[in-house]
Amino acid sequence: GTERVPDPAKPGQTVDRPVRLAIDIVFQKPMQQRQTLRSDKVERTTALDDYDGWEKITDRTGANQPRLVLMDANGIKRLRATTWDNLGFFRGYEKHGGSAQLLGDATVDGKLCDKVAFTYSGGITFTRFFDKSNGRLVKSELGNGLEIREEGEIVVDGVRFPRRLVQRAPGAADTIVTFEKVTVNAGLPASEFAMPSMMIR
Repeated sequence: GTERVPDPAKPGQTVDRPVRLAIDIVFQKPMQQRQTLRSDKVERTTALDDYDGWEKITDRTGANQPRLVLMDANGIKRLRATTWDNLGFFRGYEKHGGSAQLLGDATVDGKLCDKVAFTYSGGITFTRFFDKSNGRLVKSELGNGLEIREEGEIVVDGVRFPRRLVQRAPGAADTIVTFEKVTVNAGLPASEFAMPSMMIR
């Protein structure tokens, strides 16, 4: 995204500047996920622990108390689908009430692709476009006009991960996630995903 900041070249005016945030993303079997976004002002952690979904927002300036928000049923279904989608490598979705359907051919970025819909319980559908020439994922559509493209690669323990994710949403600036480090099978303790014991707002 972007933020409005004073224009150094034109006093009294503002310009858009890209916002840079640190992000940690963790997925762990059987059904755990945690994402933490950090700026100099706010830390926002979203987590899934099987059927518990929560978000903790911490004001890093100390001006406000941390707050905890519980995810609703739809939010938890989406987190569960996203978690398995990242852990399953396009397999085993039927174990989570899902299915896959080949929707035919499509051309994306000049590449002829197989278009496949992966549907999870709760009607959550992610549509993927795979390059017919090499099987690589070209684009993902996650609903509400949100799409993600993968760029580059990092190979860890024989598993390929993207170097960058470019997320596009209607009416919003692109969000780019650049991975600096990928760890496979870290085996984090369950407490890393458990809901914090604090006042729920």
